[in-house]
Amino acid sequence: MPDDYVEVLSQSLLAASRITDACLEISSGLLEDAGLLRQATDHLRLSDDPGSLPSLVRSLLARMEAAA
Repeated sequence: MPDDYVEVLSQSLLAASRITDACLEISSGLLEDAGLLRQATDHLRLSDDPGSLPSLVRSLLARMEAAA
C-alpha cells in the first residue's frame, strides 16, 4: 500500500512539473509576442512565411509536427 502511494505521488509530481514547464513556455511566448507588438509601429501583416507568425504559434506548430 505505501509503495502504491509513493508511485502515485511520484507520477503526480512529474505531471505537475510538465504542466508547469508548458505554462512557462506559453507565458514566455506571450511575453515575447507582446514585446514585438509594442515595438510595431505599423499594423502587423502575416505572410505565408512561418517566421512571421507569433512565437507562441510557431512553438505550438513545432510541437504538433514533432508529435506527428
